[in-house]
Formats: sequence, C-alpha cells, structure tokens
Amino acid sequence: MKTFIPKYIYILFVFAVFSCLLAFQTININKVYAVVENKSVEKGKSIKLTSEMFYNSNGDCISHYKPPMERYVVTNKFGEVKIFDPSNNTVIIQQNKQFSSQSSSLYFFLSGKQKDMGLTELGYVIKQTKIEGKNVVTEWEKKNSEFQNKISFIKLVHNNNLPLYMNYRSSTGTILRKVYFSSYTFIGKQNFPSVTTDITFSNDSKDSVISKTTYSNIKINDAAFGADFNFKIPSNAKKLN
Repeated sequence: MKTFIPKYIYILFVFAVFSCLLAFQTININKVYAVVENKSVEKGKSIKLTSEMFYNSNGDCISHYKPPMERYVVTNKFGEVKIFDPSNNTVIIQQNKQFSSQSSSLYFFLSGKQKDMGLTELGYVIKQTKIEGKNVVTEWEKKNSEFQNKISFIKLVHNNNLPLYMNYRSSTGTILRKVYFSSYTFIGKQNFPSVTTDITFSNDSKDSVISKTTYSNIKINDAAFGADFNFKIPSNAKKLN
C-alpha cells in the first residue's frame, strides 16, 4: 500500500479527528466511544471512511480507520496530529492551525456555548438580529478590521436555541463556507448534532468540497470500552515528514 494520501482524503482524516478532540476535551466525561462515518466529495471524487473514535480524559483522541485504508489518527490536547500507517509502520505528523477554525464548532456545542458558537471569543460582534419564521438569525462581523482574516461576516441561524446553519463570508460578501447541524442527540447533559455537513468553496472557482460527518453508537464513561483506548504509535515508526 502506498503511503501517499490524496489531499482530499487527508483533509477528511484530520477534519474528523479535530472535531472529536475539540468537542470532548472540556466537558466532564472521562471516556467517549463513537462510530464516525465521513463522506467527502470533491471535483467528482467521492470517498467514505468509517472509523471508531476513542477519547481519553488526558486529551488523547484516537480514530481507527479500518482496511482497506487502515490508519490510526492520534490527536492530543496540544493540537498535534499523527497519522499512522500500520501496514508500512510510518507516521505523518502535523499541527492543527489550518484546521482548528473549521473544527472548533463542536467544541462550543459541548462546552455549552452554542448560543454564539464561540464567535465572541473570536472577535466578532452582532451586527443584526432578526426573526425568520421560527428561526432566530444573527449576523456577525469582525470587530477589529485590522485583524487579518478573510472571513469578515458570519450568519448564524438558531431554532429552539439550537444552531441549524452557519455561513462564512468574505469582505465582499462571497460565501466561503456553509455548515449545517442536524440530528441532535444528548451527550451527557449537552445537545450534540450527530450529523454535520460542511461545504467549503474554492477561492478561485465555484468548486467545493462537501463533507458529511455522522456520529453513531455514542457511549460515555463506563459504557465506553475498547482496546484502542490504550493505543500507542510504535516508537520505531518511520516519520515521513
């Protein structure tokens, strides 16, 4: 098996793992197990990956993707990502800066901050609030225009105090990203969207990457078990970067 991972597959690996890490590290849960299905479509290419997710209270989050493309993806509380290929005993190590802004929304759900989805902490202020049917729509803009961020405006839609939709726009109003939250369930005492659909648009074309993440069979604390909770990447694994 080749060690090269196509870009759209690599993004799918990392997007899913950051979602689990940022979602669970701040709530009072010792262990979390879930089956995670990721579907992605880009430029006519589609792929579906299924993994078992294992979260430990020390901040380690392990996703085990099964054959034919078996990988272990390990993320720690510092945002380091390690993608381990057991068939070749190789590992790719990356940091999360380019992915954290895309995955942090789940963190805000389970830390009880779904009202503003962390936008206040990110330096956004409410520009407008309006009612559309049964939905509450808030428009946010960047408070500090000197801060270099291509996302200038964000639309956030709530229904019954639960986020349904967000879009991210440039200073010219071009939509850069859309996120849909659905199929809510409870993890502990917090509402959690078991399905998230993310559409990211290319900067220079109308092409987009569509990713759908579905969590199922979620178990916490004593009900969560599995050998991979204790998985460690072999110390002799060859680093590819």
